[in-house]
Amino acid sequence: EKKRVYNKLQKEIVSLYPTYYKLRYEAPTVSIADLQSDILNEGENLVSFFTGEDNLFVFVINHRGAAFHRIAKDFPLETWVEEFCNSIYHFNPGSEDYGLLIQKFNNIGNEIYNLVFKPIEPSLSGNKLIIIPSGILGYLPFEALLTATPENYTDFDGHAYLIQDYQVSYDYSATQLYETASKTVSGKGNVQFAPSYKGDTLTLSRDSWSMVLNQLKYNREEATLVNKLIGGRLFLDSLATRDAFIKFGPDARLIHLATHGKANDENGEFSYLAFYPISNDQNDELLFVKDLYNLQLKADMVVLSACETGIGEYQRGEGILSLARGFLFAGASSIVTTLWSIDDRASSQIIETFYSNLKAGQEKDEALRNAKLTYLNRNKGSNRSHPLFWAAFVPVGKMEPIRQEGRHLWYWLAGAGLLISGFFIYRRKKA
Repeated sequence: EKKRVYNKLQKEIVSLYPTYYKLRYEAPTVSIADLQSDILNEGENLVSFFTGEDNLFVFVINHRGAAFHRIAKDFPLETWVEEFCNSIYHFNPGSEDYGLLIQKFNNIGNEIYNLVFKPIEPSLSGNKLIIIPSGILGYLPFEALLTATPENYTDFDGHAYLIQDYQVSYDYSATQLYETASKTVSGKGNVQFAPSYKGDTLTLSRDSWSMVLNQLKYNREEATLVNKLIGGRLFLDSLATRDAFIKFGPDARLIHLATHGKANDENGEFSYLAFYPISNDQNDELLFVKDLYNLQLKADMVVLSACETGIGEYQRGEGILSLARGFLFAGASSIVTTLWSIDDRASSQIIETFYSNLKAGQEKDEALRNAKLTYLNRNKGSNRSHPLFWAAFVPVGKMEPIRQEGRHLWYWLAGAGLLISGFFIYRRKKA
């Protein structure tokens, strides 16, 4: 009887809520042939990892074919990735364990490259990578891996980073990549949000959380620069509220959020972005991952210039539940997200160059890579060339160049003018 009732309920869901049924019960998978014909361009590689108990499995798909690699996990992968990431997060030249952190960063960064990435390089075609990580690899900044052992451990801008050889973007599955790539962007206009904070502590009593909303020095300057480069509606200080984002964000084409962010590695749905604090009520300012599920975005790109927006709770078989995942689920075609707490000044410099590159017509992953390389070049000889300052930003999703609305209109008007001119020339000749 219960099965009969259950089957009846499923049939009702199919007829009344087909979108929900598809999300909940259907599990489509894309084929290798579809990826090769519809998604991957020449010189582009899909690199998909799966971490098993005893082996690391890697699939490499490109126009040359599809390759399968099995790498024995006879080394402590999880421990090494955690220590490598910690050596970046906790970088501080004035700390007592500075020497140990630097040693771990250099040695482990090169070892992970040699054991995890180098074995698949013969299967690669070109230098463009779309990486689908698995397990602990979801926290790894691949671009910061070291392709050679450094001669000078503290000469950070002289290191051989993976970013110098490859253009890297990420996704959460091949099927999601395929579905995202086929989306038609319908958003119009751009929005930028950069709230100010009071520097006090907000206690979230329901879950006994505590969040310090320290003032960000460069976020409003960053959002203003982005606005000058691409235009749109700019929400600064007290105007950058959660309600304003929910009102204007869903219809925007490009969304830039320069704000506080916090990952929750125990309950990913409660990772959040913080907007302007209107009161001590958490509902006034915090946008949780679970809130994003009810939004319908039309954005070509969302830039999360906030801390820890690409990490969160890891669920086996599901991956990392993060703010980035939430924005993709809400409809965004691409995300620029972060893997750790970012430096306010460095991120502002990288973001400014990133948007300049986008405006010049570069693909999103290309624009971000070049912005990081520019940052490295500008900070030669200083500690600020350490990956802590530049490797946190990662691009996810559809990497095609941003469509320039104004340029698009100009081309249309120019084309229309040519057609009209041609018509009158034809009439004149006929006469």
